[in-house]
Amino acid sequence: MAVNPESELSHDIRGRVLSDQGQYEQALASFQTSVILNPQRHWTWYRIGLTHEALGDKVEATTAYGHALSIKPDFVEAQQKRQQL
Repeated sequence: MAVNPESELSHDIRGRVLSDQGQYEQALASFQTSVILNPQRHWTWYRIGLTHEALGDKVEATTAYGHALSIKPDFVEAQQKRQQL
């Protein structure tokens, strides 16, 4: 199955790869593009939160986890991360 390189999924995947490589600013840009294309991607909002945490920005991380929870209120991972901040 081919993935459209401009789809929200491809931007999410690119963000994960960049994050794994420690390229957090670039990862954040990819994740943000993904949620612009599809704001309902709760996992991508969660990854935005993780990336903000990696960059030392707890306020933005908390906001991103809140977005994830507004989409999926029972999202345990986002609940836990937000409580830890």
